Amino acid sequence: MIRVAAPAWIAFAVLVATTHAASAQNAGEVAVPRVTVTGSRIQTETEAEAALVVVTREELNRAGADSLGAILQTLPHNTGAPANTNVNNSGDGSVRIGLRGLGPQRTLVLLNGRRLPNSGVGADSSVDLNSIPLSMVERVEVLTMGRSAVYGAEAIGGVVNVITRSAFTGIETGAQLSRSDRGDGDIARAQALVGGELTAGNWMLGADYVHQRGVSMADRAYSAQPITFASTDGERVPAGSPAIANGRFIIGPENALGLDPGRYTRVPGGSGRSAEDWRPVRADDVFNYAPYNLLQTPNERGSLWLAGTLSPREGVELFGEGLLSRRESAQRLAPAPYMLPLNAAPELPDGTRYIPASNYYNPFGTDVFVGTRRLAELDERGYSEHVTLWRALVGARGRIGEWNWEGTVSTAQSSAVTRESGLPIAERFVAGLGPSGPDSTGKIVCGTPDAATGIVPQAAVIAGCVPINLFGGAGTITPDQLAYMTSALRDHGTNAQRIATLQFEGPWGRLPTGPIDWAFGTELRRESGAYRYDPQREGGAVGEGLVADIPGGSFKAWEGYAEMRAPMIREDSKLGQLDAALGARLSDFDVFGTRTTWHAGLHWASSASWSMHVDYSSVFRAPAIDELYQSQVVTASLSPPDPCGDSPTPEQQRHCAANGVPGGRYTQIEDDVSLMHQGGNTALGPEQGYSFAAGIAFRSTGRLAWHASADYFHTRLDDFIEQGDPEAIANECANHGTPLACAKMERFPDGSLRLIDIRRSNLGRVTVQGADFAGSVDLPTRAGRFSVQALVSALGRYDAQVFEGSETLPKAGRGNGGLILPKWRALGGATWTRDGWSARYTLQWIGSYTDCSTTLDNTLYCDAVPSVTYHDVEASYSWPALQVHAGISNLTDREPPYLNAIGNTSPATYRLLGRLYFFRIGYSPGR
Repeated sequence: MIRVAAPAWIAFAVLVATTHAASAQNAGEVAVPRVTVTGSRIQTETEAEAALVVVTREELNRAGADSLGAILQTLPHNTGAPANTNVNNSGDGSVRIGLRGLGPQRTLVLLNGRRLPNSGVGADSSVDLNSIPLSMVERVEVLTMGRSAVYGAEAIGGVVNVITRSAFTGIETGAQLSRSDRGDGDIARAQALVGGELTAGNWMLGADYVHQRGVSMADRAYSAQPITFASTDGERVPAGSPAIANGRFIIGPENALGLDPGRYTRVPGGSGRSAEDWRPVRADDVFNYAPYNLLQTPNERGSLWLAGTLSPREGVELFGEGLLSRRESAQRLAPAPYMLPLNAAPELPDGTRYIPASNYYNPFGTDVFVGTRRLAELDERGYSEHVTLWRALVGARGRIGEWNWEGTVSTAQSSAVTRESGLPIAERFVAGLGPSGPDSTGKIVCGTPDAATGIVPQAAVIAGCVPINLFGGAGTITPDQLAYMTSALRDHGTNAQRIATLQFEGPWGRLPTGPIDWAFGTELRRESGAYRYDPQREGGAVGEGLVADIPGGSFKAWEGYAEMRAPMIREDSKLGQLDAALGARLSDFDVFGTRTTWHAGLHWASSASWSMHVDYSSVFRAPAIDELYQSQVVTASLSPPDPCGDSPTPEQQRHCAANGVPGGRYTQIEDDVSLMHQGGNTALGPEQGYSFAAGIAFRSTGRLAWHASADYFHTRLDDFIEQGDPEAIANECANHGTPLACAKMERFPDGSLRLIDIRRSNLGRVTVQGADFAGSVDLPTRAGRFSVQALVSALGRYDAQVFEGSETLPKAGRGNGGLILPKWRALGGATWTRDGWSARYTLQWIGSYTDCSTTLDNTLYCDAVPSVTYHDVEASYSWPALQVHAGISNLTDREPPYLNAIGNTSPATYRLLGRLYFFRIGYSPGR
């Protein structure tokens, strides 16, 4: 059950405060024409169901927003921390939306009711919202429930339908600049639009340009130094990476320096050839990577778009849409860390990686099996993306009798080049860390030295190899070594989409209560994509390990649907109007076969003052290109904590013994390494489940125009596709003996972990449940018009099962890793307008939650993350042709709350730069 009593005051208080709120028509206004509203293919004169949020063009132009993605991510229905341009580590310059925390791949994004291509660096599974220029958008309709029967796969968490401008005549230009009060974080935006009547139709041509500058984590006090929890007492202490420039190495007994066994680091300035040149590692021997990382990433993008209509004869209209978008973005990371035994190195016959005693630079006279070294001489790692996307659509629509028809053909293609610098090529460390020594001229070369002379014979020299010095301390890796271990890298990615659609809509048949409306349609679709690594990365890169590319793949789908809306009670009845909706879709995918989805709903408008709706939809999602076709690789990784290797309970011992652990227990050693089998899976089936929603809406009929609605939502998704979590697999097998989990693990004869299969699979179940509230008030007075709007979303339940039938993990109100799920989020605002003047106050509220992470002493600690409220103010004045707009975002300069994560917070959830100022000027002659 959802509990709303405790913070219910927020739902009321925020009613005085949104830039984005459900649109409401006054009962006394002119009747609404028949239109197609997101959630159905059938045109209707009734208002949209309460589960629909409408973001108007006026609201899109508020708050100094520079992109569609930035605006939509403020909606309280967007949760789970989907990517944006604040995300540096693992970011790629894109902005996504994920309704209900189910991930961007489970939110369908449409343009004028039609699918957009997945976009980004290649083989992407969702739409980059920043590929849609703001000047193109008239409004955005967000359906906050699943509707696969109407729109097909991916419409699970909800549907985002971007409606473009139409029939624009004239010229419109504008420019905007925003900057933090620290004088950084500049974002400049310019746009232009021209439109007019041409050849019996209307045509529009628009252009957008955005330039965003990067900001370092070192430029804000809260992120300048990594911070972590020391233990479960909650004390926060400075932290960093254990990979430091002077190295950290575990030294065994009988070493040449006579050191006691343990973990040592190099003393600066020493030769490294005596025991005094090495000291035991201390807790403060960490590397501060923050000055290299970014709070806001550089992002430059430009778009051209074209839209128009042509009427060759009465009753038929031809139309077209064109979009060309280009993006250049970048991220930055600290110099690469080399980590043994995870990264490439010479191997013993049993596969164990090590640096041999015969390596010239190894001062210990014994093999080294565990160690780290920050390759600080390389400077930072840099990533940049150059993405080009184009889409073209042509179509025709018309009317035959009472029926409307429409047919379209669209094609889209994106290509991307990702450039990477500062990444050492892993395979070069195999020879570079192997045996080495001087040749006959005294030059240090790769090769096994002669046992008697210590000189590498010419026949043993490995051509092209340069010995790598990991033991010399900071600054001792030479330019020759750096040039050998690194190379400029270029990866290439693509996305492609081809779609043909045909649909009909109109009345057919009649009940005593009125005519029955229908929609029929069919769609043919082909999706393809690839992300191909530079061949030099075939063996992986130091600092990233062995990662899998997507050599290419595609799927084809044919779908047919039918939808019906029938009046169950006559419109003039005292009981009001009751409509029933039924829909079904047959989907045939060449990668897994056919699926049928259906939808049923009731909409009851009992009077002009209130209405209710109930909807049930079956939903599904087809596996994405990357999930199907990503290359399968086996790579070394630190072993997850294994209950079988750490004092298992009697029940765990039984399950561990059945899984191949002798006696049901073993001793797991620190820094133990096992193999991970990861990648795509062409045997994947679709995710499938259902979405249920019920809501009620009230509205005024008098001079004071107000609107309020409440919606309940419940979504369950089975056969959830995700990459396996090694720790969750080990726990599930040991705790419950789940056959699917145990089958994913291979063990050595002593019971220790050898390999875990974490390839993408159809695993468990996710259940999401909650409620949404919306309200608006509009009051005209002699002092001007006042309006207040609000949206509130309460996440009552987010339950995940890693495997079907396994333990349910409640995640609502929790954060862990990249999934941030506060139970409450809200967005509200109040606006005053009069005689060309406008003023606005906006409030965004992100509720509190509990975040759990691992402390320095390797225990789990859960910390309470406080709620955050952002206050924005703005004002504007409009002349007949000129508009001036200025404002302040994050008026109180609120810092993001602390999380035990990179950057000490969640960059995809919070505002990172503090107080921002913005100024915009627009020019529209004849406006």
